[in-house]
Order: sequence, then C-alpha cells, then structure tokens
Amino acid sequence: MKLTLLYISFFICSVVSAQDFIMKKKLADRYYSRFDYHKAIPMYEQILKSYPRNYQIYEKLADSYRRINDSQDAERCYEVLVDTTVVKHEYLLCYAQTLSRNGNYDKALTWYQKYQMLEPADTRGSEFSTAYQNLSSFYKDSISYAIRKMPFNSEASDFSPAYYDKGIVFVSARPKFSIARVLYNWTYSSYLDLYFAYPDSSKVKPFSKSLNSIYHEGPVVFSKNQDTIIFTRSNFYHCRFRTSSEGINKLKLYQAYWNKLLNKWVDVTPLPFNTDQYSVGHPALADNGCTLYFVSDMPGGYGGTDIYSSKLITDSSGHKTWSSPMNLGSAINSPGNEMFPSVDEEGNLWFASNGIAGLGGLDIFFAKKVDGTFLKPTNPGYPINSRFDDFGLITKNGREGYLSSDRALNNDDIYHFVLNKLVVAGIVCDSSNQNKPIGKAEVSLLTTEGLVVDKVQTNDDGQFKFPLNINKKYIVKAFKTGYRNGNQNLSTFDVNTTEMKMTLNMTKEVTQQIVFFCTIVDKKTGEKLSGTEISIMDTSKQLVIVDTTTSIDGSFRKSIPNIKLNDRLGYRILINKKGYLVKNIIFRHTVTSYEIDLSNFLEVSLDKIDLGTDIGKLLNINPIYFDIGKWNIRPDAAVELNKVVKAMKDNPGIVIELGSHTDSRGSNQSNLVLSDKRAKSSAAYIVSQGIDRTRIYGKGYGETLLINKCSDGVPCTEEEHAVNRRTEFKIVKF
Repeated sequence: MKLTLLYISFFICSVVSAQDFIMKKKLADRYYSRFDYHKAIPMYEQILKSYPRNYQIYEKLADSYRRINDSQDAERCYEVLVDTTVVKHEYLLCYAQTLSRNGNYDKALTWYQKYQMLEPADTRGSEFSTAYQNLSSFYKDSISYAIRKMPFNSEASDFSPAYYDKGIVFVSARPKFSIARVLYNWTYSSYLDLYFAYPDSSKVKPFSKSLNSIYHEGPVVFSKNQDTIIFTRSNFYHCRFRTSSEGINKLKLYQAYWNKLLNKWVDVTPLPFNTDQYSVGHPALADNGCTLYFVSDMPGGYGGTDIYSSKLITDSSGHKTWSSPMNLGSAINSPGNEMFPSVDEEGNLWFASNGIAGLGGLDIFFAKKVDGTFLKPTNPGYPINSRFDDFGLITKNGREGYLSSDRALNNDDIYHFVLNKLVVAGIVCDSSNQNKPIGKAEVSLLTTEGLVVDKVQTNDDGQFKFPLNINKKYIVKAFKTGYRNGNQNLSTFDVNTTEMKMTLNMTKEVTQQIVFFCTIVDKKTGEKLSGTEISIMDTSKQLVIVDTTTSIDGSFRKSIPNIKLNDRLGYRILINKKGYLVKNIIFRHTVTSYEIDLSNFLEVSLDKIDLGTDIGKLLNINPIYFDIGKWNIRPDAAVELNKVVKAMKDNPGIVIELGSHTDSRGSNQSNLVLSDKRAKSSAAYIVSQGIDRTRIYGKGYGETLLINKCSDGVPCTEEEHAVNRRTEFKIVKF
C-alpha cells in the first residue's frame, strides 16, 4: 500500500499511443493509465497469447506487476525484455531489482554488473554489485534485534507509525465503515486514513474525523508537545480535488493545530511550498520543531524522490512560516528513491531508499548527525531490513521502535523492534589442570548448521561473552593451540533470564604434532586476509589432510596428522579467496621441526584481481615473440602461454581478453591485422590446452594503444619501441 505514496503522485505514468492496436489493448491501456493495474494485467496477459513477442505489451505488463508488488511475475516479464539485442538500459536495472526482491542475489549481481557497464554514471550498478559480492555483511548483526508483528495490523496495508500520546498514529487502508465504499484503483482497497492504537492492543480507532477525508491521508508527524500535526494528504483542499498539468493528483503537506476547547484538530493549512505540479509528503520534525524534513519529486533532484529540509522562520509580516526547501544533497539522496524520513532524539536521520545498496526493495538507512552534518548512510542489515520493502521506521534512541514492512508476503504491516539484551557469559577452563582459566582462547558462536555468527578471544581470566537471539539453537566452540577443542550446545528457547552462564572445558594435547601455520596477506597492501580457504593435499595418497579458512587476523594453524620429524613431504597447497588469484603450489619439504611456517618456504601472499587486471604482470609472463610477419606459436611462447593455462585452470571463473600490441613502425593497417592474428593464434593455443573457448578471446590492437611517446614520426630507441610490443591478458569477468 505504501506504493500508493511511492508511485501515484511521485511518478508520472506514461501512456503509449494505441492507434494500431486492437480494441482490447485500447481498453487495457485505459485501465493502465488510470492505475487500475488489476484490470489491465489479465487483459495484457490475454493479448500475449495471440502476440507472444509483443515487447510493448511486456513493457506495460512488467511495469504493472512491479507496481502492485508482484515481483515473481515482474521477473518473468523483465526476463523477456532484457533478452533482446538492443535492450533499454532501464530494464536491466528493473530486472536486477526484481531479482533482489525475489532473493536471487547471485543472478541480480550479474545484471547489476551489466547495468554498471552500460550506465557507469549511475552509482546503483557499482554499489549493488559490490554489496552482493559480500552479501554476508548484511547479516553480521542478525541476532542484534528481536522483531514482532503488532496486534493491531489488519488484512489491508498498515504502515508509517508516528509517536502520539502513549500510543501511535499510523496509516491504514483497512475498510471504512460507510454506505458506499470507495476503492482506490491501484490497490483495490480503501483510500488511506489515519488510525490510533496502543502498542499492545488489537483495538484501533480512526484518529481524527476532522483530518481524514475521502482521499489519502498520511504519513504524519507531531510537534514535541503534540499540539501541532504536519500530515500528507492528496491534493484535496476546501473540497476541491486538484491535478497537475498531466492530470495526476499529487501529494501535499498540511499543518493543523489542536484546539483543547473544541477537542479536535483545526486550522488545516497547506504548507507554502506545495504545488499542483509535483508532490511533497512524508514529514519529519527535528530541532524542537524548527526543521522539517520531507520527500519530493520536485525538479532538480538526484533521483525519483529526494529528501528535502525546510526551516521554521518568521516572515516580513511577523508570521511563522516554512522556508524554501533545500535538497539534502548526494550525501543522502541517490539516483533512486529516498522516502519516509524520521529523526530520533539525537537528531540522527532514518529513511528508506531503493537507490543505496540493500537487500531488495526499499531498505532502511541510518545517517548519524555530527556537528550539524549527516554522515554517510549505513544499512543496519537484517533483521531490520529484508529482501522486501522495509520503511517508515521511527525510534527515539535507536534501540527500540517501530518499522513497516511487507516481509510477511502480503500487505504492509507494522513491527516492533528492540535491541536484544540476551547474552551468554562463559569461561574456558583447563580441566586437565585444576580447571584453571585459559586466556587468549578463540571462542566461536555458530549456528547448528556450522555457520559462524560471532568470534571472540577470552580475556586473561578465560571469560567471553556473546549477544544471543531468542528461540535459537547454537554451538559454542573453543580453540587454542596445544589444547583439545571444547564444544557445547546452547539453546535460547524458553529462557527467562537476560544472561546465560556457560563453562567450556579444554584439555592439553598429550602428544606433540607437526604444525603448519602462516598468515595470508594481500601482496600489494599487506592486508591480512581473513576467510581465505586453505586446502592441503598429500599428493602421494591423493588425500586432503587440511581444509580450513584463515581466522580474523589472516592466519591459520593446523596440526598435520601421521607425520614426524625427518619425513619427506610432497603436498599440493591450494590458497583461495574470492577476488584474488588462486595459488596452487607444490610443496616438497623434509621435516626438521615441529612447527613449519609455510611463508618461509613459499610465496603465500595473494594477488587481488579486478576487472581489467593484467594477470600477465601477476604471473611474471615474459614477452611472447613471433617470427617476423608470422603468428604461429613458437616453443618459447608456448612456455609463457602455459602459465596462463595453469592460472585459468586454477581460477575457473575468470574470462580473459588476450590483447596483442605492436610498436608504431609499419602501417597502421598491417600492424592491426598482424597483431589480431597473433592474438587469436595465442588464444587458440590456450583453448587447445583444455580451456573453454568462451573464457578467452584474442584481439589485436596494432599500434592504437601505445604506452609511450613513440608514435609515427617520433624518433625512439629500440628499447623504447620494445615497450609497446606487448601482450596483455586482461580479466574481463570473474
């Protein structure tokens, strides 16, 4: 239902000419132009049975499904629209957004990347692509909040709560009790009105007869002393229904005051910056009522809808009024839609956006205010946000409040959230040494499926602490070199305390084993790389003896079974981290000590790879030479190309463009032809070694991309010309 506010007035629906279409399509288009998508959709679907490749119909159908929040059918339609040789760029974005809402993040990542390549100026492509490559970051605080659905929700949409008295005022599309029920075409539900409820009650009552009209009201905000209300309403004032020049009824902001004698809201007055031509709505007050934040699609913004501010000032007549709106700028607003702002008691801004990287649909964001300026918005992640629309959050302190969401797979509902206070306080003891505490032990909190939720290190007294979520089961594990691991199950079902106690017992290992250890770092920056996968195989037995990941400090330490001093080892070590070039190393070593630091014998730092990275430089590939005027692969060139073959086999996800370049000597055309033949010949050789042909292609650039001054007519030494004669192996996908 909040899509009423999201689209009806903030967005202008384009109506495509229907001169050449049958009468049924004309009728469907008429329904579409009136926002009556529930009637338009079945007619469009029926037309497609006769015209299955009519992309104009698919455009209307995809848009209709998206606007009624049917993301499954929207995905089906957008999949057809992007499967064309010349696709509208906007459909790539819509398809990616729909995939995100349906939880298909891997596929959404691919389409955000395609959109990024075609629309590099739109930050949504790059930001969502980056975020979905580290999707787990949205779930790192998943146990921080407890969320419950409020009892006063109805089967219709209920959303955008506001604090009032000892309860909340909220927006609802629940049926009105009237002789003739008026329905809104878009949602087939009642027009929005304001209602009041106490938080733990299922009883609801209309908020104000003097404010609720026959059209939309809400969201609202109240002054601190609650004698003033600023509320959103359809452009309906003094019994007149007004529209823009396009014939669309926009949203406006109104202000009213509480009259104690009359016991009602009076003096409903439109705010001075209202207009028939664009919408303003979704109010929030700060600075003791002297600053108003609101949403508008007025010209000059950054995206569909932006957040603006206005100051309470005294005009030349001595009357209080609101100043001209000021856009909050690109620090808050994006190319997408920013909506539903609210301000907590510290002046921090909370709002919803679909233009900043999130889990799908509208996500809630938090912008801390420091010295009068909002910092970069942050996403609080799950469970505040989900893959559905999450918006309309209010809170006084950030620890408790209310939010709106359609995560229950139906209409919008209002939820209460509270920062979880349940914790487990434990101690790790040495049961083989009079239960003395073990300091600096690594303790992990895991789900029953083995996923790491949190990880800490015990203090000198062996103590540790984790926050927990209610009605969950966990496993707690303790690790320290020289001890046997300690494990214990933990359940938070039927818990009646805020702090649970636990003791984890560990015993010292009796026999000393050979231990492999090292720290994996980024070769360029030296950053320690946590979560790096380490696999060690005994090549003589074809048996994996170590399969682990590095800890938070980039290190791993593992005992190697069944080996002893003076043994001759033959191992294959695989080091793999997403975004880095895989290391596949043969390690031959005679054991001379119990502890073996692999970094003393092997190059274990990793090379970061990005689109455009030349792996030839990372692999130290020597220049590839050809006979004069030839492009056949010489034995010395094959040696260098085999390095690329190995890297591509170790990294099956990368796709490479093999580019061949010449110096400026010779004609432009001959250089271009010869370099192209050499590039394609080199790529064909790599394919002949077992690499799928879709993963590498050759391209000759001739002298078009010189990297120094040595163009035609410029005198240069042989060494300077040689710099331009190069072969590059650029990563174009991974």
